[in-house]
Amino acid sequence: MSQIGVKKKAKQLDISTLALLNAEVTDATLGQAIHTHSTSDITGLVPFPPPHLENLIPDSSLPSTTGNFILKGSYYTKEMCDRVNNPNAIIIEGQTINYATYINSQEIHVNADKGAAEGYFDVTLNNGTQSVFTDALLIVLGEVFKPKTNEWTLTEPIGVIDDDVTIETWNSFGYAEWSQEFDYTKDFAVKFKFKRSPLGDPTSLIEHRDIHLGLLKTSDSSALFGWNVKNESASLIKNETYSLADGWTNPYYLSPADDANYNVFESNVFEWRFVSGVMYYYVHGVLERTHTDTLTENLKLKIKLKSFDLVDIKYIELAS
Repeated sequence: MSQIGVKKKAKQLDISTLALLNAEVTDATLGQAIHTHSTSDITGLVPFPPPHLENLIPDSSLPSTTGNFILKGSYYTKEMCDRVNNPNAIIIEGQTINYATYINSQEIHVNADKGAAEGYFDVTLNNGTQSVFTDALLIVLGEVFKPKTNEWTLTEPIGVIDDDVTIETWNSFGYAEWSQEFDYTKDFAVKFKFKRSPLGDPTSLIEHRDIHLGLLKTSDSSALFGWNVKNESASLIKNETYSLADGWTNPYYLSPADDANYNVFESNVFEWRFVSGVMYYYVHGVLERTHTDTLTENLKLKIKLKSFDLVDIKYIELAS
């Protein structure tokens, strides 16, 4: 199973952040991190700049097991690891923390019993000021594969850092193909997230029924399944999916195409799940489409982007 943590692209928070106490802020630069700042009466803790989670290592794990996690970030304190007096200073949703060890202000080690439930779970950190990092941990019964930077074949302009694929030139297509094959003889899932680029607003450049992420046949690189995002003026953010047998449809959309709905769109996990010979499409755990295609060979993943990024890409071989 992959033991690689997800790199969270985040800006450093400084002392001026204290002015935000008692206010709720969503910061797009922190991925899916939602910071709720509040004065704390937890023992020994006084308000600091909000603790930041840069990496959770590993960021995926098997259910119903006991294991260790490394939290890397900033503004950590010794008091956060006092489980007797401050049991809520570190919370991993759905898991039971046995103990926490303070290494330094940028690293904490945690031992936890993982629950039986599968899915994505939040991490909450409180050093006197609280931060919640949504969907930081994936619990899944299967083996998780995450791309490494050197496993991508690139056609510029495009950039990759492990499981994150980002545009480098606004409004110019770049391509990235992962070397990992998806084994059609096994049950598997492919998960990923949409993220707006700091280079520009995607609303004016998103293309109609152009495959932004495709699952291709390994034999001839033709697309068997495709995924697209488009914007229809200010009225609609539309997610379209394609299969060779079923054609295009738009199983998921949000209206209007405003900043609040783009925040929701970014929080979703998009997923193809191949189980017992049938390919399903899910948006954040909700079944949106069942395909009729029959797989006869392994698949591979190719990305084509010019106006937004795709991040947290995973291939999971599911346990039967």
